[in-house]
Amino acid sequence: MKRFLVVGGGTAGIVATSFLKKYYGPTANITILYDHKKPRIGVGESTTPFLWSYLNYLNIDRNQLLKDTNFTIKLGVKLKNWLGENDVYWNNFSEINYWSNDEDRYNLFYAYERYIGEKGLNNYQYSSFYTENNLIPNVDNYVHALHLDTAELSEYILEHHFDGVEIIDDVIEDVIIGEDGIEKIITKNKRELSADVYFDTSGFNKVLISKLNNNFTDLSKTFPLNNAIPFQVKKTKDHIESYTLTEATKNGWIWQTPLYNRYGTGYLYSDKFTSKEEAKDDFNTWLVENHGVELDTDRVINFTPGYYEDCWVKNCVAIGFASGFIEPLESTTIQIIINQMIMFTNIYSGKILSYDQKIFNKKHKNYFDNILNYILFHYHTRRTDSKFWRYMTSNLPEWVYDIEEKVKHSILTHYNTDNRNFSYNEFGALCDGLNISTSEGAESYLRSSNLIQKSQLYFDELKSMKFANMELAIDHRKYLTNLKNLKNESLIV
Repeated sequence: MKRFLVVGGGTAGIVATSFLKKYYGPTANITILYDHKKPRIGVGESTTPFLWSYLNYLNIDRNQLLKDTNFTIKLGVKLKNWLGENDVYWNNFSEINYWSNDEDRYNLFYAYERYIGEKGLNNYQYSSFYTENNLIPNVDNYVHALHLDTAELSEYILEHHFDGVEIIDDVIEDVIIGEDGIEKIITKNKRELSADVYFDTSGFNKVLISKLNNNFTDLSKTFPLNNAIPFQVKKTKDHIESYTLTEATKNGWIWQTPLYNRYGTGYLYSDKFTSKEEAKDDFNTWLVENHGVELDTDRVINFTPGYYEDCWVKNCVAIGFASGFIEPLESTTIQIIINQMIMFTNIYSGKILSYDQKIFNKKHKNYFDNILNYILFHYHTRRTDSKFWRYMTSNLPEWVYDIEEKVKHSILTHYNTDNRNFSYNEFGALCDGLNISTSEGAESYLRSSNLIQKSQLYFDELKSMKFANMELAIDHRKYLTNLKNLKNESLIV
């Protein structure tokens, strides 16, 4: 019988525990230890479509989830002021699964749209027609993520997917380390707990992994943002946005995620370039202008951007924030947690093997580096209007400028990029948003392979499909309200 002990009751702990329970079933004893009085951080409240790999794995029905919670639909991200005052660009999800899995059609459609200079369709992504008008698609199996309240998600999982899990309300007092890793944990109430594998899901506290691993890669020079002021706006509007807002400021950026009953907001800043008081003043001004409320919290979350190169050490696996964190710009926190648990459950067979640990750590590092690079590419804004933006602009690595040079003469494809989580299509979309894609590069790509006629056929086909979908679009708030008013037996499962 396998024995797993999960330490920490935040999103990482709840997701890890439910994943272990689902995967191993009766072949494992699973315990989760956390202080029930400690509030969950719940900062991001925004996700990626990868979330569904977890929710579907637990057989959670989307309609029932949306009916029972205050979650909303997310189609993408609005980036405001990143290129300058009042500039806006969209980084939305793939609209049609069929196309996102067909590299040649994607490449040709993308290149032809650049070639003719028609950017209104957002290439393979959802058009801003949806996000500017607070609409969502009304077609089967459309790509989307969720805006969610992480505390509400945790309670939902606890209620429906924790049968057979031992839940302990206690605090760690001591961690006993031996030759093979953690020997046991001693709690404040003098309980002694041991397991085959310990999962550190304690967030930035890193209560277990820090006892075993000092190989932490500090990324503060690359990502100087190191403080977050989270704030819940307990007001609603007559509409619900179908996107996450990230609005750049002179010293960082503000996020806004719409829920059915409120907004999750926050300000991310660097104490190297601004003070806590100045950051609070800037954020307060934004809250008053956009929501008519004032900041009434002193809560600031301080963190060091970076990650453990080895997050599985001996018999301890760090999950979520405990393994590393950069910043929430692309809402990848829950995605990383899910990916870590998918890797672990498919690698671990009941015995800790050096080979398995090395593969896990290598894959995790590559995954994290890919996310790191994708986030960093957002900062190729050429803004120089403050010390913060001058620092970011002048400290970008050479590969950023290599991509800019590439798209001047061609386009990014699955043949010339590293095809990991964020690949040619996501980087290509950012090239559009950052205004570095060129029609000359697209034309060169198409003409060099005699593909203009073929690409026009694919372009016309997808354009027709996208316009047909737009005709069916529905109001986001109206859809959720109607869903909540349905009786359970009326839900389509």
